[in-house]
Amino acid sequence: MYPPPNTHTHTHAHTHTQTIASALTRAQSVCVISSNGLFSENFAVVGETSILVQRNQTATLPCWLRPPQSAENLEVRWYRGSENFDNTVMTHKAKSGSQSASYVGRVSFGLKDAASGGLKAGDVSLKLVNVTIQDAGVYTCFVSSSEDYGSSTVALKANMVEVSCESEGWYPQPELLWSHKNKALTSSNVKYDRDSTGLYSVHSWVLVSSSSEISCSVGVANQVTREVRINVRTFLRWMGGFWDTRGGSGGGISCSWSCVLQKEM
Repeated sequence: MYPPPNTHTHTHAHTHTQTIASALTRAQSVCVISSNGLFSENFAVVGETSILVQRNQTATLPCWLRPPQSAENLEVRWYRGSENFDNTVMTHKAKSGSQSASYVGRVSFGLKDAASGGLKAGDVSLKLVNVTIQDAGVYTCFVSSSEDYGSSTVALKANMVEVSCESEGWYPQPELLWSHKNKALTSSNVKYDRDSTGLYSVHSWVLVSSSSEISCSVGVANQVTREVRINVRTFLRWMGGFWDTRGGSGGGISCSWSCVLQKEM
C-alpha cells in the first residue's frame, strides 16, 4: 500500500518572442525611385521595423508612400522574407488582388492609423487576422509602377509564454490536464517517470498567449485531484521590469514558484 502523495506542482513561465529583426527604430525607405508620368515627385516606401502581437489577435504591418499619393493603380506585393518573391502573402494590381492559400481570408489592406486615407492616400499596410506562431517573421512591402519600385521590411513578433507543470509522488500513474476558461487544452508534451519506490511523477508544458488564464490539474481516477491556476498576465506584471512586453531583442527570463498539495488522509 503506497502512502498518499505529497504533491509538489511547479509552474515555470518562459517568455518566448519569435523575431528575426532586432532594430527598434522606425525604418525609412530602402529605395527612393524616380518619378514617371504617374507621380508629380519622387516617393519612398516607408514602414515600421517591428510589430508585436498576441496569438489569435489582429496585426497591422504599417507601410505607406511618402509623400502621400494614390497607390490604387500601382502593384503592391506583400511577401515573407526579404528576398524571395515566391513566398507571396498578398498582391494588388490595378484594383484587383490575390492571396496565397495559407492566408486566404486572413489578409487585406489595413490602416496604419485612424487618420489614414487608405490606398487613395498611399497607405498599403497589411492587415493580418488570427495571427499564429507560424506567422512570425520578416515581411516585405513592395510597391512598383511600370518602371520603378521601392520596398520596406517589417518583423512580425508573435509573443507567447511557455508554462510548465510538474507533480510527483503518485500511484497509480496520474493524469495531467490543461484547461483554459474551462476548455481542455491539448498538449503532446507530457512525460512520466517512476522512481525506485514505484511512485510516479509527471511533467508537461504548453505554449499560451501572455494574456491567458490557464490551469493544470493532476489526479488519479476516483481519488482527489489537485489543481493549480495561473493568470499569466498577472504573473508577468508581478515580475515588473524583468520582462519587457515590447518584445525587444534581449533574451527572456525564467521564473518559478511552487505549491505543496497534500492529499487528505
